[in-house]
Amino acid sequence: MNKCLNALLLFSILIMTGCASSQMMKVPTDVAPFTADPEKATVVFMRPSSFGGAIQSYAFLYDDDEPEFIGIISTNYKIAYQTPAGKHLFMIMGENADFLQADLAPNRIYYVVVEPHLGFLKSRFSLDPVPASQFDTQDFKDDLAECHFVQNTPASMEWFEQNKAAVVKKYKSYYPDWLEDTEDQHHLSQEDGRP
Repeated sequence: MNKCLNALLLFSILIMTGCASSQMMKVPTDVAPFTADPEKATVVFMRPSSFGGAIQSYAFLYDDDEPEFIGIISTNYKIAYQTPAGKHLFMIMGENADFLQADLAPNRIYYVVVEPHLGFLKSRFSLDPVPASQFDTQDFKDDLAECHFVQNTPASMEWFEQNKAAVVKKYKSYYPDWLEDTEDQHHLSQEDGRP
């Protein structure tokens, strides 16, 4: 009994503490994390919560039934991803997979919070869009400031190539249910972006 309690305590500590992915590289503070492109939209995925910090979340663009790797998002990190304006499907993966439908306008910046939730063995994640009406709130500014930009490396891209089949399998397993569960679907609209 005592061993079970110790194991549960250790697991809880791991889940609650932050752990950065060694496969991503921190963007130096004196370097711009992205260059504005008038033809593209920029989506910033950020993970301000320390809950589930030992578990990495993996973000993808999933258009045309084919995953494009965005990056690994650890606790207190964020990634800027640029894509052509228009309609897109984003996916986040942990123990589960969650999705976000987006209709993006060119030359705008959008923000999405990667939200961890308690899972069975690992953290589960959801993608929660931040509406433009919250951009000036102190909570959003604090969350944005505490997250540091990261970018992909050859190691993170190699991870994706080695795990692409598992990513596709996760998509096929979760996406049909997500489509049916309209109550839990999140959407990012053109108006949610900042010029």
